[in-house]
Amino acid sequence: NLIMSTVNVIRSSKDDYVSTKTKVNVYIYCYSIPILNLYNEYYDIIKILSNASNITLTTHADTIPNGCIISTNGNSCDVYIVLKGLIDISKEITKTEIKLGKVEQNISNINKLMDNLEYSTKVPQSIQQSNTDKIHSCLDEYKKLKLILENLKIAQ
Repeated sequence: NLIMSTVNVIRSSKDDYVSTKTKVNVYIYCYSIPILNLYNEYYDIIKILSNASNITLTTHADTIPNGCIISTNGNSCDVYIVLKGLIDISKEITKTEIKLGKVEQNISNINKLMDNLEYSTKVPQSIQQSNTDKIHSCLDEYKKLKLILENLKIAQ
């Protein structure tokens, strides 16, 4: 399940920037040695199913080159896909900045709604929980987009 989830993360992340048929270099930053060992066992399967030219497994973030996009796979690993030389980085920076602006607007809108004095008394608990979940999701996406933007700017 974890392995297939990682393959899906790689394929969907690639699809945002290049064709899924494009072979890319992938770095999988594992949060622990046991997870790295698990990925090592399934290395060939991950490489074939994700259509990667090379996969590097690591527990050291400093081995990952600049010019990568990053996607998190739960609490087991981060997937880095090298895009330098495959895409127009300045266009991707513009697209990422637009996405970032939309996420910032979503966060602002939800905060305005939640800051209303009557919010806690008039809004049903299920909707309050839904809004709390949305704000957490938006904040996570915001952090990821900021990281992607930083990586793209470094690669430029």
